[in-house]
Amino acid sequence: MVKHVRLFPVEERPGRRLPPRLAALRSDMHFLSLGTQIETGDPAPLPPEAREYAFLVGKLIDEATLTRAMRLAEAQGVAPHETLLANGWVHADAYARALANHLGVEPVLSAKGLATGDEIFGQRAGQDSTLLVVNAIRLRPGTIASTIGRLTSPIALASPREMREARFAATRGQITRRAVYGLLRRTPQLSAARRMRTWQSVALLSIAGLMIGAHAIAADIAVAAWTALLTLPFFAVVLLRLLAMLETLRSGQRAAPVTARPDRDLPVYTVLVPLFRETGVLQPLIASLMRLDYPRAKLDIKLVLEEGDASMIEAAGALELPGMFDVIVVPASLPQTKPKALNYALAFAQGDFIVVFDAEDEPDPRQLRQAIAAFDKGGRDLGCLQASLNIYNKRDGWLTRQFTIEYSAQFDCLLPALEKLSLPLPLGGTSNHFRREALADCGAWDPHNVTEDADLGIRLARRGWRTGTIASTTWEEAPVSLLAWLRQRTRWLKGWMQTYAVHTRSPRALHRELGWRGAFAVHALLGGLVLSTLVHPLFYVLLAAEIVSGSILGRPDSLMGAGFWHLSIANLALGFSVAMLTGVIAIRRRGMNSLLPWVLTMPLYWLLISLAAYRAAWQLARDPFRWEKTDHGLARTRTRR
Repeated sequence: MVKHVRLFPVEERPGRRLPPRLAALRSDMHFLSLGTQIETGDPAPLPPEAREYAFLVGKLIDEATLTRAMRLAEAQGVAPHETLLANGWVHADAYARALANHLGVEPVLSAKGLATGDEIFGQRAGQDSTLLVVNAIRLRPGTIASTIGRLTSPIALASPREMREARFAATRGQITRRAVYGLLRRTPQLSAARRMRTWQSVALLSIAGLMIGAHAIAADIAVAAWTALLTLPFFAVVLLRLLAMLETLRSGQRAAPVTARPDRDLPVYTVLVPLFRETGVLQPLIASLMRLDYPRAKLDIKLVLEEGDASMIEAAGALELPGMFDVIVVPASLPQTKPKALNYALAFAQGDFIVVFDAEDEPDPRQLRQAIAAFDKGGRDLGCLQASLNIYNKRDGWLTRQFTIEYSAQFDCLLPALEKLSLPLPLGGTSNHFRREALADCGAWDPHNVTEDADLGIRLARRGWRTGTIASTTWEEAPVSLLAWLRQRTRWLKGWMQTYAVHTRSPRALHRELGWRGAFAVHALLGGLVLSTLVHPLFYVLLAAEIVSGSILGRPDSLMGAGFWHLSIANLALGFSVAMLTGVIAIRRRGMNSLLPWVLTMPLYWLLISLAAYRAAWQLARDPFRWEKTDHGLARTRTRR
């Protein structure tokens, strides 16, 4: 009669030793050798190293499949059964049952009764004896078999599904709390869960009050002050973009790195894919992930679903996914955001390196290998890599063409230039590759920030981690309707406002951790960009007023007025020129010459961004954690040129 199952971690906890039977089982881990190289060619009789898997032949696979798995396992540095499962040649549940039958032990067919969570070992208390529960795929059959005879208690075998479900049931509350409150408890000053500090609110209100009062008393001085307040930050953005454009021209075309590591030396790589109401793109997504050129036995792909998304859970459950896939269901809690889901899934990640992809993504198949090559070359302080993002449905309309120009300039020019200049990088929302230790060191994602990517890039820099870029592209779908684009851009700009407010709570700490160059970049990239989107329409209003009044070619009489007049003209000229030239450089390097005429309409696109910025500011004040989801699977065209 089963009472309960208690699971134990592989590693001993400080001050606590493993139970003797589990310690004995752990001591036999040295039996995990992978055998000798098997020559390629026609199928041959099973070598001695394959005999421990002979129980599968004729039941779940044929001899040729096992021989193929042995060759792959030797080349990739993994156990043969890991290759069988990862490639979908054998299902994990069937493997666990077959192994249990072969060894004459009891299979665990249900997670019911499992009390606490670890995915390797377990212990089940019965009426007469204690039954050890082992995850059937975490040890080679020979290791388990050699240990059975040395134990006084019998062993039961469970599949990864039962072990995982037990861990979910036992730890979901704890992991959820950590996903929601981890960063807030660890570094509350860097969490967007807290609103602006008092001095920030007072400063904003004081500036607004002073400007209104000054305008009533001395309108000319007030206009000059307004001009100074708005023009100088705008100029900082233009200056930074100018430096980035010049660095892009100096550096030339980027080349994708190539890893020198053989497959057997590659690490386990976790792929996190948060999904919410994405049934329409699930099949293409799985196909894209299956095309990743990386040893499948070293891929740990997590499809991260929301507990309340029944249609998505049903759709994922209906798929026959190979063993490298795993479905993580995030318990319902607030805030329901992508970063909270990522934090939850991170607790189950097995890899030393982690990448985030979105539902509609089509990453370069060699991107993970290229990331490993860049990490190897970049040194231990390289904590994150941002791959390039671009648009595959650029021909769907004017908006998607502008989106493509914008993305090309951002990810092919601006971010690589910031890397060359050793400045902090605001990450894009997908194709971020992390060292796991870097993620842990900075507290992972902020669940209360709706652009968790940009915030995480700055926090990594503040903790001393470098962020780089790789010339590997992930293709995405741009919104095809104005309303969908407006909602997405509102969320992005609201998140940038949140991020800037968070990282300027303590200007002294920001300067101390990033230096004056890094702090300037944060103010220009975040604060300057947000402010420039808000004030951009005012330039058009002032220009129209000048035209109507007939003073468009006139100059202010005062020295102060003339200085800011010149700076305003320089802002307009440089701002337009740098942005358009950067767009031209980026799309020409991509071979997207058909987009060149559309560069001339970029100012109209910027006006739409300004509309989204005002909507973001309003939403930030009223509903800061609202997540307006972007629907995918609506693209009408698909091209990469």
